[in-house]
Amino acid sequence: LWAESEGSVYRSDAQGKVWYPDNNGLPAGFREMSFSTDGDSLFVLDAQYGLFVYDDGTWRQLDIPGGVRAMLAYGDDLYVAGEAGVFKRAERRGAWLHLNGLPGSVYAATVLLPGSDGVLLGTNHQGLWRLPDSNAFAMQEETGIRNTRISSMSAADGESYLTTRFAGALHASSDSGKNWDGLFDGGLPAVDATVHRKSGLLHWLGTSAGLWLSRDGAKTWNEIPLFRRQRIHDILQTDDGWLVAGMAGTVFKTSDTGLSWQFAGNGFRRPGVSQLLRVGPVLFAATYGGLYQSRNQGREWHKVDSGLPAWEAAAHIACIDGILYLSTFESGLFWSHDSGRSFELLHNQFSEWSIVKLVGSGNLLFCTDGGKVYCSSDLCINLIPLIH
Repeated sequence: LWAESEGSVYRSDAQGKVWYPDNNGLPAGFREMSFSTDGDSLFVLDAQYGLFVYDDGTWRQLDIPGGVRAMLAYGDDLYVAGEAGVFKRAERRGAWLHLNGLPGSVYAATVLLPGSDGVLLGTNHQGLWRLPDSNAFAMQEETGIRNTRISSMSAADGESYLTTRFAGALHASSDSGKNWDGLFDGGLPAVDATVHRKSGLLHWLGTSAGLWLSRDGAKTWNEIPLFRRQRIHDILQTDDGWLVAGMAGTVFKTSDTGLSWQFAGNGFRRPGVSQLLRVGPVLFAATYGGLYQSRNQGREWHKVDSGLPAWEAAAHIACIDGILYLSTFESGLFWSHDSGRSFELLHNQFSEWSIVKLVGSGNLLFCTDGGKVYCSSDLCINLIPLIH
């Protein structure tokens, strides 16, 4: 028996009564691993380091660049997919062949599934692709499932099922993946939603592959071409329109509900906007280049330096009772009592980990470093761990 726990591989030769680590040949450090078998061969798929095979008590790394997330034996061939694309080993021996035909934006595959005419590939952001037969080297997008993360694919009772992440979308195929039918009606294609904003009948939906707008209470939707195939980080309503952080972090503004757009990123020293926040007449942008402030509805941005490390990237911002809280990637949690003019370090207990989320609700502030969730009801002077 084999098991993976917290980045380590364990083996039991006593039906699970006794376990011992068996990591010889595996790189040290945190990683996301899974097992796969082919005949008598055992493989470890590592999302960071690649593909390993167990050989005489040692894990031996195979010549696959980047991380590996999926593996499939199809006919006489082996396929693996991951960060660098899809690779094939013909007749289970020899060199690994890199399959061409995927766009450069497909940087990670998620799952592999055998279809009626070849292998189906689920990708991280670009939908479902098909390898027509075991001798073809070019991927072809023929499935109709596009611009979304494929979370899982499975086959049961003669039908194949596919789910797309976050959207709750479920698709079914009765012909081994040639054609897919949505099992939930809706006005949107299968999308990986990132952010939603609403004002009256107006609905904005940001996704990992573009921006959608409904002007009739979410009955019908239209895609905004400017943001096509771009991940949307945040959407913010201002006094005279809407700001959208997308296009690799660049901010654009519309004052006529999406009919026209103007560039609204003047002043940013580097791209990468993770969050937008409005506090009264002042707008804030947390960016990879630090915290920025705008006092003219986003037309110009100025860096907020006082009290913050000059090299630090801003992660998340929140405001409670007029106090502004800012989490950084490496230097901890800061607060400001003067609308962002100056900041003081509040907690440095997160200095070794990024605070991955910061949320204010009423007089409560919640934050998490990915391992624990903390809550505060006293202006964040004391943080109480809620989940250990």
